Amino acid sequence: VLTFAYAVIFPISLLGNSLVLFVVYRHHTLRNALNYLIVNMAIADLLVTIFTMPYSVSYLYIQNRWFGGVFGEILCKVVQSAVAISIAASIFTLTTITIDRFISIVYVWKQTLTLGTSKLALVLIWVFSVGMFGFYFRAYRVNKSARGLSCDPKYDFAPEEFPKYFAVCMFVFLYAVPLALMAVLYSIICRKLFKKEMGGGGDEQINNKKKRVIKMLITCTIFFAICWLPLHVLHFLIYFDLMSFLCSPLFLRLFGFWLGHANSALNPILYVIFNKTFRKAF
Repeated sequence: VLTFAYAVIFPISLLGNSLVLFVVYRHHTLRNALNYLIVNMAIADLLVTIFTMPYSVSYLYIQNRWFGGVFGEILCKVVQSAVAISIAASIFTLTTITIDRFISIVYVWKQTLTLGTSKLALVLIWVFSVGMFGFYFRAYRVNKSARGLSCDPKYDFAPEEFPKYFAVCMFVFLYAVPLALMAVLYSIICRKLFKKEMGGGGDEQINNKKKRVIKMLITCTIFFAICWLPLHVLHFLIYFDLMSFLCSPLFLRLFGFWLGHANSALNPILYVIFNKTFRKAF
């Protein structure tokens, strides 16, 4: 069942996010600060698709078995690091878009992201993402046990409680804080747009365009909340209650990971549904 589920989301995510990149590259009118951020999210989602999904499908059949040699060691480090960094970049980008929309709608007299500042924001997003998960390249290695070779993290360079602290940090910085920030800012944005509509202020066409963008981004946020919560619960179980994790049905554990990965396939679908320009270009 999960193999079929991955067979569904893999081509959708690969094709959908690739088309987002192609459409923005092909149509000069789409090259604005907001769409640059959307492109960045598509790149991050593509990396999740390429590195995570094939690995997850292989896990269904061979579990955590790996292969040795220099190539096996390098691939172990690259795959695990790339997955974590790209997920963080996607979440940080979605948060940055929220802040940009908040400033452009609530503080209309202030300058929103320009092309220059959006490029700087993109650099900072990847710097923070690498800074947060760069140590994975050191931690992950090929380990030998009675069951064979596996690609696992070894935190021998950190205190014993480090994995638990880091699981909490991941939940806080990659889920709780972004979600709370998005919820608060979008609530303020919706109230502002509703007041403007009731008061009859502003250009109706511009207001409608802003509403469509906000609807798209709020839907992205809702799916982000739904898709990633089970994965964070699994991480907490792994580090705080391993027995409960191991006793839980394997299908539920793997479904939690699939749901997180499915978020990468949902984003380009939402762009097409809510964005008329993207829909025409597609």
